[in-house]
Amino acid sequence: MRILILKRDPSPWGQKHHKTFGKSKNVSEKRSRSHAKSGAALCELLNVSGAEGLIRLRARRESGERILGYPTKNGAKYLLFGQNPIAVRNTATDEEKKIAYTFLSILLSRESAIASIKGNTYASYSVRKDILDEQFNLYENKAAESGELGNNDPMPTLDREKDQAFFNELIQNAVIQRGFPFGLQQVFDEEFGDYVSGRIGDSALTDHLKNRVRLYLSE
Repeated sequence: MRILILKRDPSPWGQKHHKTFGKSKNVSEKRSRSHAKSGAALCELLNVSGAEGLIRLRARRESGERILGYPTKNGAKYLLFGQNPIAVRNTATDEEKKIAYTFLSILLSRESAIASIKGNTYASYSVRKDILDEQFNLYENKAAESGELGNNDPMPTLDREKDQAFFNELIQNAVIQRGFPFGLQQVFDEEFGDYVSGRIGDSALTDHLKNRVRLYLSE
């Protein structure tokens, strides 16, 4: 889930902001908080994943930080990212469809979900509600063992009732970022990359996309 955070007292927009406006740089969460608090950055952009990210974000809001969604025609909304979709071609045989169904059944099973989050408190959220409880359990165990995050910051205390309510709030106020199958996304990335770099023009971009997408969908 992608979320914007604004500090309570951002400094006035000044020349130092213009020097970095439009540029993106990956920094640690600790540094990004410092930049936003000092006014060196207008806001933070956070990707929140798993129980640990959820609990830390809830604790930050309780400390007074403002959490905002992206602007949409229906007001501010959080951006919810799904995993890459799995596509089955329309020419698949009945046997291939059964194989795909079996694979999805295994992938969405409780056993697979538990295996995917084991030892990883930042694992992606599962479509299964009961898995969030398991992620909370992992977080509690990690807090009991070390009590610290990777950057030596203390781990916020888990409050299951508050954190479950916060999670529900985020989901209810989110919009889904729909994705393409990986192969189709590659087509768009390659063609738009050539277009932006100036290697092809408008007409060529349109023709290439039509031909390649048509070929992809026919396979």
